Amino acid sequence: MNTKLLTLFLLCYAFMADAQISNDGLLAYYPFDGNVQDFSTNNYDGNLASGAYGMDENGNPNAALLLNGIDDYVDLSVFAPVYRDNLNKISIYFKIKFDKEEDKQTILSLGNFGESLQTNVFEIEYENDRFQVESETGTNAINHELEIDQQNSLFDGQWHQIIILLDGERITYCRDNEEIFKGVYIPSQSISTNLFLGCFGGTSLQSCCFFGGHIDELQFYDRLLSKEELIVSNSEILLQEEASIFPNPTNHNVTINLEKQHLSIEAKLMDIQGRCVFQKRFENTKQFEIDLPYRSGFYILHLQNQSNKAENYTFKIIRQ
Repeated sequence: MNTKLLTLFLLCYAFMADAQISNDGLLAYYPFDGNVQDFSTNNYDGNLASGAYGMDENGNPNAALLLNGIDDYVDLSVFAPVYRDNLNKISIYFKIKFDKEEDKQTILSLGNFGESLQTNVFEIEYENDRFQVESETGTNAINHELEIDQQNSLFDGQWHQIIILLDGERITYCRDNEEIFKGVYIPSQSISTNLFLGCFGGTSLQSCCFFGGHIDELQFYDRLLSKEELIVSNSEILLQEEASIFPNPTNHNVTINLEKQHLSIEAKLMDIQGRCVFQKRFENTKQFEIDLPYRSGFYILHLQNQSNKAENYTFKIIRQ
């Protein structure tokens, strides 16, 4: 199976209810389903310095990172050198919901306090009453702040899907399937090995600018994702309330509840490499179980109604 069938759609077109991922160029993937593990094949697991887990966009418990805006953050420094070395061409995707409506909130920060190439910063942040990126250049750490969204555009208590594409000196920013900003920015100059999610300078006594809210589905790619990577259109997906799955994450198997009886449902389980690891057709049922492979990680479950091929649903499953 072509791995593009598992790919997150991009560049300001309709997204699926749960973002899909691709192994093509995937550097790191943090679904935040009760932990800060990297569910790519690269094992850049984070360290939750302080924080909790809350409901995701679909109301699933313990399925999104929850930071208090005071002293919570995640240390992703194990991923910092890879992130830094790919900033010349990278795609960054995440879902976010602000709970704290204050200025000076850092989403993602490469670097630490200081004025040298060892500490220079590339930040995704909410500052100057705007969503912006900040890059620093030179040994004197000259700040270049680029405002990429309108004032208070994210302070509405709603989930928002964010995509930032960096290509040399070009930047594209999309929010909720719409291209908001496209232009030029000044790339950061840094050899920093510090990367923090939810604050600036997390290991420093001067750490500040903590983010307060929810973050989910954080993904990094070493390439620019494209609009051709759309998996399926929204019209082809069953509504969320028509299907449920539990437990998820799971240690062994999952139960699927379709709410209504189906004559024939085909289930196909894919691993992150795009390989089919399980396929079976279930007859005259609305609830059934699927045993997951022994190996822990991220899987995609596709369900299709054989009586009506337009009815299908896709689940993200975490095997612990």
